[in-house]
Amino acid sequence: MELSCVGIGAGPSNLSLACQIHEQVGKGAVFLDRQVDFRWHPGIAFDSSELQVSHFKDLVTLVNPRSAYTFVNFLHENGRLYHFLNAQFEAVLRVEFEQYLNWV
Repeated sequence: MELSCVGIGAGPSNLSLACQIHEQVGKGAVFLDRQVDFRWHPGIAFDSSELQVSHFKDLVTLVNPRSAYTFVNFLHENGRLYHFLNAQFEAVLRVEFEQYLNWV
């Protein structure tokens, strides 16, 4: 088996890299992490905490807006896109963005 990348850690940076490798390179990659489940800043954020950056600064949108791994596609795949748009949220809750990271 030929790998294009071996990554240590499954944080947002390596998740972004994994998405790009999966869609563009066509070769396998392995990412190793000491945790079994993905957790994004566990225990340090309130449930009502909001992202401080645009949801368009997700894992892939700025590199490939047509990617299957965008935050907007996450909302669509989970039946929440229209709710998100109609509610006119000014910011995304960190809890929801962590759900997106887990989905990826």
